[in-house]
Amino acid sequence: NWTGASSYPAVYSPTNSLRDASVINFGGKYYAAMTAGTATGVPFVQIFSSTNRGCTWNFVVNAYFTNGVLPSPTTTFAPEFFLLNGSPSLIASIDSGLGTHDFRIIQCANTNTLAAWNPPTEVVTTNFSTTTYNDPFLYDDTAGSGNWYLLAADTSLYLSKSSSVFGPWTNVATLFSGQGTSEGPCMFKLPSGAYRIYTDHFFDGYEKFGESATIESGWSSLTNCNQKYYFGHFTPIIVSNLSDVSAASQ
Repeated sequence: NWTGASSYPAVYSPTNSLRDASVINFGGKYYAAMTAGTATGVPFVQIFSSTNRGCTWNFVVNAYFTNGVLPSPTTTFAPEFFLLNGSPSLIASIDSGLGTHDFRIIQCANTNTLAAWNPPTEVVTTNFSTTTYNDPFLYDDTAGSGNWYLLAADTSLYLSKSSSVFGPWTNVATLFSGQGTSEGPCMFKLPSGAYRIYTDHFFDGYEKFGESATIESGWSSLTNCNQKYYFGHFTPIIVSNLSDVSAASQ
């Protein structure tokens, strides 16, 4: 049951419009990474920090997804935070104007401020090489099954697994087919031990969710969140319990 937090101000970029927020709580601060506008020629995402749980935000850095070898992005969008060996990292969807999207990962080079990032590594997405999948989300189950799980969007959601975030990936399942256009997925484990996926159905105004007792099968049909918000790319952050969670975007 989500309620609006009208007392929390929006985040404003110094140079670009923002969308597709991902948020992480690390080192006593909250960090938000966002798509920096929709114009061509944007090879970075923008990162902001907050020390007061989102009451105020400060611009940190433009985090670039270029390395001089991979095709230069025409658009860099849908960044998602995850921890790799304890270090904040980002995966993003890259449109290089080649007719397909690729996924790239950058790892933080300064964990004190998240102001410096290493050059990107391309994710080996064997299953996605001929289509325009986007909005990647990584779920770390290495402590359980030994796998990372990757959600990617292209009308439905596509679930794959790999022992490495860099792939190659093995397709596991197609989720929520015929239930509308799913974008911006995220997955996490509930205290009950079940799994939940939130997905953005922006065009009908609802954030939706499905649940399963296991990651790879048995997912329920999608259920609408309690009211229309026209959010995109929903990032739950469990602070102390499931009633103390934040989300943002668009």
